[in-house]
Amino acid sequence: MQCSCSRNREVKGEIFIVTAGHESVKLGLVEIRAFEAAQLNALIESVKKKIAEQETQLVPILNAADKLEASAKQEDDALHAIDKWINKRFRPIYDRAETLLTDAGELASRVKWHSKYLHSAMPFFEVLPQPIAASKTDSDGKFTMKLPHSGEIVLCAAADRKVPGSTEFYYWMVKVTGDADAPITLSNHNLASSDAPQSLIRVAADVGVKAGSTEDLRSELNKLENQLHALRTDFAAAQQTSSPSPTPVSSVLTEIEKRIQTPSSPAQVQGGTDTSQTPTVYHYNFRTKSGLIGRDFTRPLTPQEQATIQEQIANGQSPKFK
Repeated sequence: MQCSCSRNREVKGEIFIVTAGHESVKLGLVEIRAFEAAQLNALIESVKKKIAEQETQLVPILNAADKLEASAKQEDDALHAIDKWINKRFRPIYDRAETLLTDAGELASRVKWHSKYLHSAMPFFEVLPQPIAASKTDSDGKFTMKLPHSGEIVLCAAADRKVPGSTEFYYWMVKVTGDADAPITLSNHNLASSDAPQSLIRVAADVGVKAGSTEDLRSELNKLENQLHALRTDFAAAQQTSSPSPTPVSSVLTEIEKRIQTPSSPAQVQGGTDTSQTPTVYHYNFRTKSGLIGRDFTRPLTPQEQATIQEQIANGQSPKFK
C-alpha cells in the first residue's frame, strides 16, 4: 500500500509587507492554514449571506443611533443655556443629560465599528474549518508545508503589526494550484483587501470591532431612547415649576384693593391734581431657603428679570429693579 505522504509535495513560501516607504517587513510566527477550495466555497457564500442580513438590520439602527446622539446633544445644550440658579435646581436632570449624551455617542460608535467589522475579513476567518495542513513562518517570514499534488488549494493567514499610533491587520485567503512549483508569496498584492484575482474574498482594510449581535444593539438603542423620552418629560415639567411666578391672581387682587384707593370724586381733586390716584403695584413672590418672600414693583417683570432677582435674593442682595 502506498504511503499517503507520497501523494503530497513540499511547497515553500514567505510572508512580508512592503510599507509606504518601500521597506520590506518580514512577518514571523504567522500561522498559515491550507484548505481545499471546496471546503471554503460554500462557507464563504454562507458568511456573505449572513453579513448581508445583518447589514440590512444594522442600517436603521445606525440611523436611529445618530439621531439619538443628536437629540441628546440638543437636550444637553438646552440645559447648559439655563441660568445658574436654575442649573442648581436642575442638577439631577443635567447629570442625566450628560450621561445620556455619553452613552448615545458610545452606542453610535459601537454600531459604526460593528459595520466595519462586517465588511472586514474577520467574519470569514472566525468560522474557518479544520485545515488539511498548517505551518508557521520563521523569523524571516518563510514557511514550508506539504500540499496535495493536484487540486485547488486555498491558503489562509492573518497577521498584525504595530505602527505608530495604531495597529495594521493583514488577511490572506489565496488560491494556489496544487501542481505549481514556484514559491508562494503572501504580501500586499494579494491581501484580502486587494483586488487580486487569486483572493477568494474582497473586504475592507479596516477590521472594526464586533459589538455583539444586532439584537443587542437594538435593545441598547431602545433603552436609551426611553431614557431620552423620560429626560424630555422631566425637563419640561421642571421648566414649568422652576421659574418664580407672581402670587395667584386672587391674592394679587386682594393686595391691590388694600393699596389702591377707590377713584375719588371731582371734589377731592385739589389744584387740578387728582391726589387719590395711586400707581398700580405688581406683587411677586420669590423662593428663599426659609420659604417665600414678597416684593412689590411698579411694572410687570419679564421672566429674565424674575430670574435675575431670584438670584440676587438667593445671594443676599437687594433687588435692583423697581
